[in-house]
Amino acid sequence: MRIVFDFDNTLCDSSSAIIGLYNLKYGKKVPNYLDVSWDFEELPLITREDINGFFCSKEFFELLQPNKGMQELVNYLCDIGHDVKIVSYSHGGAEQYKIDYIKKHFPRVKCKILTHGKDMILDKRSVITKDVDICIDDSPEALELS
Repeated sequence: MRIVFDFDNTLCDSSSAIIGLYNLKYGKKVPNYLDVSWDFEELPLITREDINGFFCSKEFFELLQPNKGMQELVNYLCDIGHDVKIVSYSHGGAEQYKIDYIKKHFPRVKCKILTHGKDMILDKRSVITKDVDICIDDSPEALELS
């Protein structure tokens, strides 16, 4: 069976890493378990430039943690013979950090990183759902089949 996982906030707790970087930059103490939206409007000082910069930084990937049980689940699915892939969108400059992170934390999995530029024309939904049996993503929009 072909199973695809989204990276940010599905396999990994990206929001907590962003909150951690926000706290470091602005000297705040926002709890990393705060439920935040993708525009991080709950963080009053954050800018779009902050968000993009945080996602592209080495520090983001140093703070980033796999969500509980995800490494074990992915390993198990690979062990029993499923074709498991990770699909993720990446801001320019972060592709190698993300690939290195995946290789370290999810070494048995193939990944497809969508980037600004030439891959921008790809619709994430079509990449995720093409020839896939199961897709696991935190975004309902990404799961809509066209």
